[in-house]
Amino acid sequence: MLICSSSILCLADVSYRQLEPGKAEFKTDKAIVRVTVSSSIYTYEVTNLQGSPIVRFKIGQHHSYAFTPPDGWERQSEKDFFCADTNRPDKTIGFRQTKDFSVRVSSRGAVLGKSDIELRSESGQIIVIPGVWSPASETKSYPLAVAGTIIAIMLIQTVIVNRRSKRKLTKDISAP
Repeated sequence: MLICSSSILCLADVSYRQLEPGKAEFKTDKAIVRVTVSSSIYTYEVTNLQGSPIVRFKIGQHHSYAFTPPDGWERQSEKDFFCADTNRPDKTIGFRQTKDFSVRVSSRGAVLGKSDIELRSESGQIIVIPGVWSPASETKSYPLAVAGTIIAIMLIQTVIVNRRSKRKLTKDISAP
C-alpha cells in the first residue's frame, strides 16, 4: 500500500528482510534501500525503482560524523539528520540505478535504531520509508535496566543459597 497526498508525499509500504548479520533490505515499489552496518559505519545503498530520478536523501542520525554522499552530491549535516542532494542531472539516481551513502558513528552513546528515510525525486515527490536501520540514541533507561537485572540476579541467587543452607542445616540436625 502506498499512501500519497497530492503526489508530493508518499508513505511507502515496506517489505523488510534480513539479508545476513549486519545487513537488511527495505523495499517499496518506488525504491530499495539496503543497509550494511559494519563496525561503526552504516552504508545505505539506494536503488531507484521509479521513473523520476532521485535527487535527495535524508535519514535521522545520532552521534555521527564523516557523512559520505556519492560523487556529485552535496552533504548537509543537521543536528538530527544526514541529508545529501544533487542538482546535477548526470549525478542523480536514475531508474534502476544505485548509489551509496555512508556515515560513521562515534562510540559515544549511539546504538542500532530505526529512522525514516526520505527520498525526493526530481518531480518533487517525497517517498518516506519508515523503520530503516540508523544510528540512534541509547535510551536513558538502558543503564538502569542493566543494573536492575544484575541486582535481581544477585537477590535470586542469595535466596536460593539461603534456602539450600537452611535445608542442609535442618537435615543435619534431624539426622540420628
